[in-house]
Amino acid sequence: VDPHALISEGTPALRALRRAEAWPADTPVRAGITAMGFGGINTHIVLDNSRSRRRSTLDTRTRALATGLQDAELLVVDAPTPNDLVQRLDQLIEFVPSLAYAQLADLAATLHGELREQPFRAAVVVSSPEDAERRLRKVRDSVEAGETRMFSADGRCLVGHVSGPGRIGFLFPGQGSGRGVSGGALRRRFAEAEEVYQRANLPTGGDVVATEVAQPRIVTGSAAGLRALTTLGIEAAVAVGHSLGEISALHWAGAIDEAGLLRIAAVRGQTMARHSASGTMASLGAAPEAVDPLIADLPVVIAGYNSPDHTVIAGAEDAVRAACRRASDAGLNASVLSVSHAFHSPLVAPAASAFGAALADEPFRPLDRRLVSTVTGDVLPADTDVPALLSRQITDPVLFTLAVTLAAKDVDLFVEVGPGRVLTGLASRTTDVPAVALDTDEESIASLLKVVGAAYVVGAAPVDSGLFHGRLIRPLQIGQQFSFLASPCEQAPPLRLPEATAAAALTPAARPTEPTVTDLLGESAEEQLRQLAAERAELPLETVQPDSHLLDDLHLSSITVGQVVNDLAQRMGVPTAALPTNFATATVRELAEALDELAGTAGQAGSVTEPLVAGAAAWARPWRLDLDELPAPARVAPEETGRWRVHAAPGHPWADRLASALQRANLGDGVLVCLPDPCPEEALDLALTGAREVLG
Repeated sequence: VDPHALISEGTPALRALRRAEAWPADTPVRAGITAMGFGGINTHIVLDNSRSRRRSTLDTRTRALATGLQDAELLVVDAPTPNDLVQRLDQLIEFVPSLAYAQLADLAATLHGELREQPFRAAVVVSSPEDAERRLRKVRDSVEAGETRMFSADGRCLVGHVSGPGRIGFLFPGQGSGRGVSGGALRRRFAEAEEVYQRANLPTGGDVVATEVAQPRIVTGSAAGLRALTTLGIEAAVAVGHSLGEISALHWAGAIDEAGLLRIAAVRGQTMARHSASGTMASLGAAPEAVDPLIADLPVVIAGYNSPDHTVIAGAEDAVRAACRRASDAGLNASVLSVSHAFHSPLVAPAASAFGAALADEPFRPLDRRLVSTVTGDVLPADTDVPALLSRQITDPVLFTLAVTLAAKDVDLFVEVGPGRVLTGLASRTTDVPAVALDTDEESIASLLKVVGAAYVVGAAPVDSGLFHGRLIRPLQIGQQFSFLASPCEQAPPLRLPEATAAAALTPAARPTEPTVTDLLGESAEEQLRQLAAERAELPLETVQPDSHLLDDLHLSSITVGQVVNDLAQRMGVPTAALPTNFATATVRELAEALDELAGTAGQAGSVTEPLVAGAAAWARPWRLDLDELPAPARVAPEETGRWRVHAAPGHPWADRLASALQRANLGDGVLVCLPDPCPEEALDLALTGAREVLG
């Protein structure tokens, strides 16, 4: 956009403003460009006058600073040798305890500016100076022990030795990942991610596990994460998508544009909700070979080969629960997944046919990047029949173990892009390639910083300066000393002397000697007080006048003023207990006159020995508390029993006994619903009947 070109009168936005009389017809309008949030560019319209331009710039800056706030920082260092890296880390370990929280961002920016793409690298993601010291010590100990690669379990401590260009593999999560629809910290920090969520227009309420909500929610997170990583220059050489995530991987590989990704995910979720039979899935902590005997005589299939020690099954709910009981009896971990259907099983075959038909009008392009499919377990050719693949994917098992093992041969780091971090754990158990998650549901920016740090320590991407765009960053010198508790009241303000006085000050013979306490005897109280105050404030005597207020004008602290007055009082023979206390409002002259009067009356009968407390008005007096004893209100006896209506299956073991106990407890009326365990679908009528009674 040409920022100096006048917008055409035919622009729809401008016509709307004209109609609303928000923009006078005779006011020229210019096009401008505003950086919104983090790296995003939005066109805006401004009035062609300086006030509007200043206000627009201020608003933009304010928005950028607001979105630039972070709860964590990335500290990255590199060095040519391990010894140099240890020395660098030692320097930081000694320095960070002296920092304030706000200076962590300054330190992160300073360290970023000192990176030189050296081979030995370390990175930590920290939330406080204390946290920084602890994590820096951890990576220092790792380097000193001779380790050339270290990824802590939480991904916040990273060490690497780069010998060539590193490569990244993206992992895209599928059904069952995450719970959020807000976009978390990533959406607040990146205008690019915000744009994806606005386009997706996800529902903010309801069941986020329901497949018609979960599927667009998950791919929206993956698309937003891709946008953010692209902005920071983090690219991948290969991708693997787990189940639904294969659609996100196809988008990354160029087969589907972003709008198509969001549209296809929404159609897929609605189709599967409408055409799939009921059922569920479960996770078993065992290899597929150990799972086969457990499900041999049950209407259950293996739906996912997730890792060598993790298998997912799917089928009718009763059959899946029976398989879980068998697994538990065999000493295996087993849990029913929070999903709405038995995905990747024959129970969703009707949805596969309907989804294939729905894809008939969707435009697809040839793949231009390397994608290892979890449907075929192999690299997809560029001319893949995408509709047929996606239709087959609904019922076929997920071959994640096979796909991620193949992808691991060509990468140095896996990055999970989307909500949750399920695939990060599965990939780590399957291969020896480190994996980190860009969890787009997180309210912390830490997961993004972990990815950026990991990409740098494996040599896959530099730390992009965009991390600091739009943020309030101040210069910081590593090793400098700070004094956070210095009081500005103890520091003399800058003084501009008249030219004649300044010239005289340059001549040693003309420079007056500053008086000391021993020189003050024989002077008037006012003169002595002026000289003492000038000495303590480190000001020329001529700047301390009789009308100067010691606190407000000379900026002395109340403690310092008390010391000056006590010092002079001792020399004048005035008792300390008789000194005035209204330092805050007194001038030099008023304090001197009070001291003169006290010195003149000292030792006289009836002389004042107690100071007058200034500021207490004549009407001030203590409050009085009155105790008015009142009789306790009469106790209202509750009804002897309550009426409880019970809804339970015939022969329920404890429904009647519980209802009787509730009636005897004098809790009033109520409705009791007792559901069997396990609870079949038809038993939910009891809950609905009870709810209707409660609602009247």
